[in-house]
Amino acid sequence: MPSVTASISIPATQEKVWAVVSDIVNAQRWNKAWNRIELTTEISEGRGTRFLAHVKDEDGGEQTSEFEVTEWIAPEYIEFTPIRNPEAEQ
Repeated sequence: MPSVTASISIPATQEKVWAVVSDIVNAQRWNKAWNRIELTTEISEGRGTRFLAHVKDEDGGEQTSEFEVTEWIAPEYIEFTPIRNPEAEQ
């Protein structure tokens, strides 16, 4: 499966950056492509957290992708993996 890795330098402490990046419900603050986040698990942080990321498309509709947090090493690393929906691909 293809992957994307991105990094930038942020003039803030590691703890402040982690507080923003690990706040999945408000992820649209740092990922401008996502206009709304909807948790699909009872947990909101840590490995196993799942969420729907809603994106507005060019014609005013909305696309939705599901993700799972597959790595969570606070306050250093977080990894989101897309969840493939075989029914949607048919």
